[in-house]
Amino acid sequence: MQFSAGLFTIALAGFAALTSAQPHRHSHHGRAHVKPRDMYTAWVTKTVDQNGNPYAAPTPTPSASTHSPQENKAEPTPTSASEFSFASSAAAPTGSPTIPDDLSAGTNANKGVTGIDSDFPNGELDCSTFPSAYGAMPLSWVTKDGWSGIQNGNANDDHIGVCTEGALCSYACPPGYSKAQWPENQPLDGQSRGGLLCKNGKLYRTRDSYTKLCQAGQGTAKVENTLDKMIAFCRTDYPGSENMVVPLSADPGTTTTLTVPSADNSYVWRGNPSSAQYYVNNAGIDLQDGCVWGPPNGGRGNWSPLVVGAGYREGKTWLSISQNNLNSDAANFNIRIEAIGDAQCSQDCRYENGKFSTGDAVGCTVAVTGGVAKFVLY
Repeated sequence: MQFSAGLFTIALAGFAALTSAQPHRHSHHGRAHVKPRDMYTAWVTKTVDQNGNPYAAPTPTPSASTHSPQENKAEPTPTSASEFSFASSAAAPTGSPTIPDDLSAGTNANKGVTGIDSDFPNGELDCSTFPSAYGAMPLSWVTKDGWSGIQNGNANDDHIGVCTEGALCSYACPPGYSKAQWPENQPLDGQSRGGLLCKNGKLYRTRDSYTKLCQAGQGTAKVENTLDKMIAFCRTDYPGSENMVVPLSADPGTTTTLTVPSADNSYVWRGNPSSAQYYVNNAGIDLQDGCVWGPPNGGRGNWSPLVVGAGYREGKTWLSISQNNLNSDAANFNIRIEAIGDAQCSQDCRYENGKFSTGDAVGCTVAVTGGVAKFVLY
């Protein structure tokens, strides 16, 4: 599994920690290649290094110094020698996704989203029309027309800000949902592409097997904020440019659905289903300041202190909290994973006063069975 910019395929043994190692190459406004990764998963008991070679003990892999100083991307480190990854050979999970009922909770950027269950009409909307009438959530602080990323061949056109001829134009979906459009034929070099295609001045779906723009997650994770300040959760836009711009605003006193992709309908990279990664900013940083490529050592965006992961397979929800290895500073809040009702968590996983309950310096993971769990911010 050769991959030029590096890739960790993470494995799981028992209930070891889950993380999302995401190597990137990201250069300002004209980046030629943006390397993927949400969490890659395979039910195996080995890990591989960034060249796909098996090895025993994962070690930190800092981002390359060639990144733009404005846009240096974190690569969260695997947290143990045996970690989590979904294998393509494993049986697909059963059951239907739970559609969240809190799409307008708090002051999330998704207020006013409509048509999330409507089929997208191929070739009818002009490329200049952002498809908010079909569930897509515009991000005004990212691009001029609200796209979460614009890929044109090997170029990134976010700085242009509009969906141009031949481009793949990506979009955010509300909390509880994931982007459902990406080309089923992906580049052989391992890069990812995602979004709608602008062709002959009109927008077209790129995934023939799915007619909507957004698909529901498993509905098995929430975020509850007991603090008096909001916290910005910023999901990577993947497959695509992997900007960490897809927002969830955890507002004071609210509980909001966190998207948990199911392995049976998530994007598959070289046989491995993917899950979700969220950069978690310090309390008090708003979405427009937190869900961006942050300045070096700025403590926000890709430099935020914490990373949260979520995925679902075969009746288990896997949730993680990990330290962003670009930022060793403690977050200004605490966070724990807590089962709701009859659900059960495999172990205690919390980040409190800058330390993890498991004693691991990098992070912790739980397997949730029998229902729903929540990330409690306190």
